[in-house]
Amino acid sequence: MMLYSFIIVNVIICVGGSSSHPPGHLQPLGLHLPPITDIPVLNKFPSSVEFYEKYVKDGGKPVIFKNVLETVDMPVYYKWTDDYLDKNYGDIMVDMEIGKKEIRKGEMFSRKLSYFLKRYKNMDAYLVEDLPDRMKKDMAIPSSLRCGGFQNVIHTVVMWFSSGGTKSVFHTDDLDNINCLLDGKKDLIMMDRKYAHLVEADGWHKDGSYSDLDVDSVDMYKFPNLKDIPWYQVNLTKGDCLYIPYKWYHHVYSHPGRNFAVNVWFFHRRWFNVTDCHGVDLNVSTAIPFTQFKKPSKLEKFRDDLIMSLDGKEFISQTLFSETLQENDNDLASVADEIFTIIDTDKDGYISISELYSSGNEIFAFELEEDSKTKDGRVDYDQSNMEDDSLKDDLTKTNADVYVNSNNHEEL
Repeated sequence: MMLYSFIIVNVIICVGGSSSHPPGHLQPLGLHLPPITDIPVLNKFPSSVEFYEKYVKDGGKPVIFKNVLETVDMPVYYKWTDDYLDKNYGDIMVDMEIGKKEIRKGEMFSRKLSYFLKRYKNMDAYLVEDLPDRMKKDMAIPSSLRCGGFQNVIHTVVMWFSSGGTKSVFHTDDLDNINCLLDGKKDLIMMDRKYAHLVEADGWHKDGSYSDLDVDSVDMYKFPNLKDIPWYQVNLTKGDCLYIPYKWYHHVYSHPGRNFAVNVWFFHRRWFNVTDCHGVDLNVSTAIPFTQFKKPSKLEKFRDDLIMSLDGKEFISQTLFSETLQENDNDLASVADEIFTIIDTDKDGYISISELYSSGNEIFAFELEEDSKTKDGRVDYDQSNMEDDSLKDDLTKTNADVYVNSNNHEEL
């Protein structure tokens, strides 16, 4: 019997039984309460505006895109058979983690993809790898991320490949992601980020953002706060995609059999650039070649670090700003006060979301000055010194390119 095949029946037995232990004690995660199953299900990727308004903003809400890979042009879905992968990419080195039940800081090893393909059906290991450059030509990105600022913040695409039976730790992610299942079945247990005070009260590792709990046998005495947390049940099959909002707690179980997924990771957006979608046909639901997207610039990573610190707050104080730069080991920490002054355009002593998103690469002027000095000490802002093309493009923009939310409201 599959671990989660009869999960609803088991929940009823566990909750309604006469055991003297708390509901779900020493049972698989999720058996403390009946699941919530009303996660929205769409049959296509929504427009960028709809995706942001309904699912990304205000803490995020998961959404399932059912069987969507059958209707969009995502070559990885129909091309990536074992034979195709071996023939075209077999010589690429990939990382594998030993054991199918995840433990953070588990043992990793690297081999050629061909090695994995010949052995994975009988391996007690799974492949997890950022998509290598050569394989990007087969990857496409959901059209929900085509404009509004999403297109500038796609961090990476990660492959997950095994013979199934894998179990993740109960964890949360600092990035948004869309998980697309190329083959197999997956079940997810998800809990809203608003229950952080309960989830993280016991056995939580801030460094790594995961729980100590055993997903196969939860000790409800060690984790008493779990008994009051409602959870969502998600069942994915081949061709489905799922939006997992950042900071939402989740555990993933892969059913036995060839199990292959790709995750599109992107920085969380707290602001939507309406004008950026002008001229885009928002009614078209498709997938866009990954090669058409640029790597996020250093500016976007900088903003993301600050937005993480802003989470739940309306403004960033100068003290919090400096502390955030220190915690992230940012090269700009030594000039935090000067940068704060640049971003704080209304000079009220705080940085708002609107000020943060309307700031351009002038905040990197101090660092660029050090990096760009010529031998005679003069400063040369030659764009060839920029770290990537997206940063070059950002340097051509002005502060007039202001990010606003789709309702044009100034409040948070």
